[in-house]
Amino acid sequence: YNAQLYKDILGKIVLENYGTPVTAYVTYSYRRTAAEWQDAINGGENLMRGYGKSVVINGGICFPDDTKIALVDRNREGRAYYSDISSAYNSVDGKIDFGAFTAGDGSAFSPLSFSELLAASADITAEESASGTLMRCDEAEATVKIGEYYYKKKDTNTGTFYNAVVTPKAGMTGAEDILKVEESYYLSFFTKADSSLEVRNITITCASRLGDSGMTPSRMNNPDDDKKKSVHVVLGNIYDQSFTFVTTGSDVINDENRTVYGELTAEISIKSSESFVKNYLDDSIHIYQGFIIEAARNEDEAVDNGVKGSPRVYGTYTVEGNNYPFDFSNPDSVISITGSDGNGAVDLKSYLKSSGRVSVSASVKISYDDDASIIQQFPERKTGNSTNGVIYSALSNLAYTEDNIGQSTISASAADGKSYYRDNISTVSLNYDIPPLMPNELTNCGVNGLETNGEITAYGYYNVANLPQSDMDRAESVRLTLSLYQKDNDKQYNQVDIDEYLTGVTINGGTPQPDDSGAKKVYSLTVPKGNLNSEANSFEIPTAYSVITGDEFETSNKLYANYKVTLEAQLLDGSGNSIDNTLCSDYIIYTNAKIFTDMISVG
Repeated sequence: YNAQLYKDILGKIVLENYGTPVTAYVTYSYRRTAAEWQDAINGGENLMRGYGKSVVINGGICFPDDTKIALVDRNREGRAYYSDISSAYNSVDGKIDFGAFTAGDGSAFSPLSFSELLAASADITAEESASGTLMRCDEAEATVKIGEYYYKKKDTNTGTFYNAVVTPKAGMTGAEDILKVEESYYLSFFTKADSSLEVRNITITCASRLGDSGMTPSRMNNPDDDKKKSVHVVLGNIYDQSFTFVTTGSDVINDENRTVYGELTAEISIKSSESFVKNYLDDSIHIYQGFIIEAARNEDEAVDNGVKGSPRVYGTYTVEGNNYPFDFSNPDSVISITGSDGNGAVDLKSYLKSSGRVSVSASVKISYDDDASIIQQFPERKTGNSTNGVIYSALSNLAYTEDNIGQSTISASAADGKSYYRDNISTVSLNYDIPPLMPNELTNCGVNGLETNGEITAYGYYNVANLPQSDMDRAESVRLTLSLYQKDNDKQYNQVDIDEYLTGVTINGGTPQPDDSGAKKVYSLTVPKGNLNSEANSFEIPTAYSVITGDEFETSNKLYANYKVTLEAQLLDGSGNSIDNTLCSDYIIYTNAKIFTDMISVG
């Protein structure tokens, strides 16, 4: 609920599918100057009431009968009320009556009084005067409330009398000295996604007059060039999607095969009333598409949904044979894929407006680059007929705003059906984290280039409880390695020389040495097994280091960015040889940035 979004598209059409909420932003403004409000109060006009509220569905075409409605009262800090079409809509006069809505506690909606609305826009005082026209009274007799007292027009010539003074608050006076007195609401319509009804052309506006019994009626005043401030909704099952998702490659994930390959293809077309829908694909409408890849891990008949292990995702995204840069969200529980045209997600509107159809595809690689990520994602299949494994599925979602792609109900789904499992990887594990200082405290992991080098203390916990006892008996020491990766503009982490970014590094209290045997330098230290604190075959690995930042960082042309520190652990035998299937790793991420932490004055 963001009022400015609605004001920006005032008079523009809303094109939406059944199942996606449609929200109207409704504002009632009362056009009087401060002097006119003041005269109304002093003249005894009753401001203790407010007009009953409704909207009108024009043309007799309304939302489906099973539509649910939520009314959000912005004037009462977003208090919500609920109803449905059958209760709130009167087909005779075409009105949806706000009075038919009730809150969760059963209380009925009622509008704020004019006295309350005016007090939000102006300071109202009651000044004692012998010629005053108001006198204090009980609430039941009052025509206005000023401060903590109630007033009515005087009905006697003896006593203490008052005149009201209305002073606009800063910024509340507009053109023609009109005082900005208004009330506004959100009205959200929730339809069922599986509706088979035809496309509906719905117009929502306000009645030409407002007024209740015993009140002076008002006349709606909307300029013609504002399209009467109506909401125009074209609602239906507008699009058809033919969607396929297939994965390829070996179903056994191990050291030699760490990648799952996927092909996604969506054929999108206008489902019905093509010429009618095309008429509304104007400059205000944008149509975006995204692929959502999900994973379900089945292990011993227990299912755990979600993409695990933070795999590396890359590939191509194509619209009608045109390749676009591949963009994806951080794969926390799902992988969300879109194509980018340099200004954001690719807009498919021009294709649909031209031919009524468009073909979108993506070739995706999902790579689990270390043993720990494989173990997190894939269960082990211990017998030939085991059902343990991970099955990937996908969605093709359409949305009218980029932010809604992931939650859109304009969606087609496809399950691949192939089951992936791991093999030949030990079930050792490593968790590397920054501990909170206090219970339930959120941990921050960042350094500020405007301050001193940041100190980071993190702990690894290397669990070998499930390792065969024969391997544990051979193990004499643990090789521990720290490596560093920098995040680039394509959201990928690339390895850098760790000694150029971190200083004062210690692992388990010892000082490791830079190891440049690989492409990039790392810090490595071998620790006798008995020198590590352990409990239930879980070894504690404390690490500490200082992050270079500020002037020293900038003079060597380093980049402010997110950095991933990876801790790797592996058991060694008495000859210093690696013990198979004991290598695993985990990481933390810190942010190196310049942050101005002082309060910035706004005036």
